[in-house]
Amino acid sequence: MLMVDSEKNSDLRAAAGSSTLRFSKMHALGNDFVVVSEDALNQACAALTAGSKAQISDKFLQALAEKLCSRRFGIGADGFIVVRRGSRPENLSWTYLNSDGSVSLMCGNGLRCLALWAHANNWAKAKTYFVETGKGPVQITFESADSITSDLGEPILTPSAIPISDTTGDSFIGREAKIGCDKVKLSAVGMGNPHCVIFDAKLDEASFVQRADKLQADKFFPEGVNVEFVEVVSRKHMRVVVYERGCGRTLACASGAAATVVAGVLEGKTDRDVRVELEGGSLQISWSDEDNHLRINGGASLVYEGLIQLSQIMPEAAQW
Repeated sequence: MLMVDSEKNSDLRAAAGSSTLRFSKMHALGNDFVVVSEDALNQACAALTAGSKAQISDKFLQALAEKLCSRRFGIGADGFIVVRRGSRPENLSWTYLNSDGSVSLMCGNGLRCLALWAHANNWAKAKTYFVETGKGPVQITFESADSITSDLGEPILTPSAIPISDTTGDSFIGREAKIGCDKVKLSAVGMGNPHCVIFDAKLDEASFVQRADKLQADKFFPEGVNVEFVEVVSRKHMRVVVYERGCGRTLACASGAAATVVAGVLEGKTDRDVRVELEGGSLQISWSDEDNHLRINGGASLVYEGLIQLSQIMPEAAQW
């Protein structure tokens, strides 16, 4: 049962003793997420286990992500974010899962949604702070809901670290890879998650889906891959279509946008400061030649807040 709550600060204590979970539905360029705090999740799960010791296992979180992200039977989203406190008082941390329950170490659009959520809910009071991710700490600078900058650090170009199966050479940029029976010219870039960047301005919808499916299933990418098809408009402007690992077609992928700039620079197609136009909107990406860091600037939005009964979507919780 989904109950939309129009009162932002309505009393959570009324839900005490029940498995009601407070959530925020958010998006960044149409890439949408269900966001919850670790406090709200702990409280709901403690009630769900009827007083027994609550254990929020990885298996439980993966199943919960699938249920919440289902667009037919749940809230509906591309990903699920649990906001946690960091190892230092000023820092935050998170758990991020794709809509299929798989874990991802990085999601650039999700980070901006986390930042807006933290600002609105007083979890982050400083303008600049760090979010601890599986990739490492990411610096966030919050100016407004329309201007949030995340510093994703240095791109990963070493093939074994991305990872890809072809580990020859120091990188795999603008090279041909054998994908099934075909040879595909691509650039492989790691951003804490793997990306396959293909510069192709003439790709139609049917070809996009077919080729993305083949790339994601191929053993060339042993941990799967996010696929970006790119049209270079100018040295400072690109258009990108994204097919994400664990989600499928999405309207935007910020780490993918950053990966396309890396590939664009290294293939000699773009400058280091580029507007990347995705189907859900645009991001400004800069790749510094001083510290080698990639910085993403864009906005995030709260769609609505609500309550959902875990006991109704996770009736088998006692098994986890």
